[in-house]
Amino acid sequence: MTLSAIALRLVGAAIVCATVLSLVPSSRWWVRMWAFPRLHILLLSLAMILAGTALPENQRVAFISLMVLTALYQGRKVFAFTPLARADVAVPGGDDRNTLKMLASNVLMEDDNHAALNDLISLSAPDVLLLAETNEVWDTALSETPSRFPTVVRHVTDNHYGMIFATHLETRR
Repeated sequence: MTLSAIALRLVGAAIVCATVLSLVPSSRWWVRMWAFPRLHILLLSLAMILAGTALPENQRVAFISLMVLTALYQGRKVFAFTPLARADVAVPGGDDRNTLKMLASNVLMEDDNHAALNDLISLSAPDVLLLAETNEVWDTALSETPSRFPTVVRHVTDNHYGMIFATHLETRR
């Protein structure tokens, strides 16, 4: 077996592993991270389809089939972010009555500059507010800000996955 054939199989195995790991329902960073480089994995899969033609005939079909499956799966996930996909939300015109203001912020749990975020929220006056990585300290420091919204949903944790969602819009649960 040649060095190039070994390298081809290793890269192919890595592509399959990255795709499978992106399907695992885990909050561990080393598992979740594979949900992000989908375009890269797709492009690698396509390149490996071409490179797989160099494998011996008895291995070619299985290898190319796996690469086609990973490319199809990753392509399906990437497609929604291309100009070819239908837009989920209409872009509002210049009329302020039809404009939606949103503010999303990853507060960085260890940061303690609570006043700056409070000021930013007051200044921007969003219709929808989403704060990520909130813990009890952030929830306490921002307690007055979300109370200005009729709908507030809190899920504060100490593991960097806490969130606070607040909105002036009518919501349903």
